[in-house]
Amino acid sequence: MKRSRKVAIGRTAATAAGAVVLTGALAGFLPGPVPALAAPACGRFAPNSGVEPVPVASATTDHVRVVADCASAQVAAYTVKEEVQDPANGQWGASATLPAGSTAHYRVTVTNSGSVALTGVLVRNPWCTGLPAAFDLGAGAARVLTCDHPNLAENDDGYVSTVRVSGVTAGGGKLADQKATATITVTPLPPIDGVGGRVWRDLDRNGLRGEGEPGVGGIPVTLEDGAGGTVATTKSAEDGSYGFGRLKDGTYRVCFDVGGLPDGLTVTIPGAGDPAKDSDADPATGCTAPFTLGGNHRENPDVDLGLAPPVPPASSAPSPPPAPPAPSPPPAPSAPQPSAQPEPGPGGPTLTVAG
Repeated sequence: MKRSRKVAIGRTAATAAGAVVLTGALAGFLPGPVPALAAPACGRFAPNSGVEPVPVASATTDHVRVVADCASAQVAAYTVKEEVQDPANGQWGASATLPAGSTAHYRVTVTNSGSVALTGVLVRNPWCTGLPAAFDLGAGAARVLTCDHPNLAENDDGYVSTVRVSGVTAGGGKLADQKATATITVTPLPPIDGVGGRVWRDLDRNGLRGEGEPGVGGIPVTLEDGAGGTVATTKSAEDGSYGFGRLKDGTYRVCFDVGGLPDGLTVTIPGAGDPAKDSDADPATGCTAPFTLGGNHRENPDVDLGLAPPVPPASSAPSPPPAPPAPSPPPAPSAPQPSAQPEPGPGGPTLTVAG
């Protein structure tokens, strides 16, 4: 009878870090030392071969999980790659040049480079939208994902997009997170941004431009950059309108010269309501708050200044007319007086009349 013999297809050796190095037939298969796990039970090397193998320990690394079943090794591993599309030729690569105002299209490829299925693969990139929820990936399979970042601004030049893959598990073990990057160069567009508005007389002093409230011409207007430097100057037209064009992307503010306003006008209350009708200037300085042009916001046509007329002085109320004199009461009727009796003549008789 033929006797079987044992053939070692791999050995283990402990390292100072508590890892295990595989030697023998599997040496060189793994990238380096791996943390040791309990050795699994294994069957024969090959049925009816007469060779009884020596078991090899299972092992896990951050990127690789090995389940050694005597002669076969099960590996859990994955890779991730991020690319951006070049609009000039449609090619995908690690970098691309795009014009300001366009959309950056990204492609992420996750590949299961191992021999066991992966679960819980979560791909995230806060820079772009359109990525799916966590998914599973079979052994040897790959999944290609796309996401976009719209309305690139000039200050996005040189941005490095970073995609991160997390939550990947295989055979009960968690694999380490991985990330990949792609870089964009953003070229500026010709100056196309614009700022404008209107100076108007706020007759009712409510801070909102109403029907029939006229413009105020001749008011000096200065456009400043984010550092406070002068970009351009102009004056409001007769109807109160003004404008600045052919501006680059950036941060600006508008300052109105309110130091010598005509007709006793003063700056009305700012931010009273509808942004298209209210006043935007600080009454103390005549300047607006800073605002940014670029991306999907290249025009700001409602940077307005309301000027309120002086409040009329309170006039004294006229004196009421004097009250008419009260009518005199009618005189009271006098009591009747008795008639005087004639004196009797000498020697004549006296006549008495009964009353």
